[in-house]
Amino acid sequence: MTMSAVYGISLERRPQFKDYYQMYRDVAKERKLKLIDNYPNWAAILEKDKDRYARLVPDTAHPTADACIEVITPLILKTLGLNVAPASAPNAK
Repeated sequence: MTMSAVYGISLERRPQFKDYYQMYRDVAKERKLKLIDNYPNWAAILEKDKDRYARLVPDTAHPTADACIEVITPLILKTLGLNVAPASAPNAK
């Protein structure tokens, strides 16, 4: 599973994170494994609304629990083919 886009100090520390995520994609494809690719969703949020992204990933690398409910869990459920509505994030805005 890929995760969020890093920014700020975390991007300075991990400048090749996109290559790292691509390695996950390549290995999953080669081994015919299911991959939950969260990165495109996170990149879209970061591009569209940096303030929202900063609330969801306040330390520049790790999503909050609310972010997991709002962004990550729906993609996991969809990728696994489960029709379960996740609970709303209690602090979602």
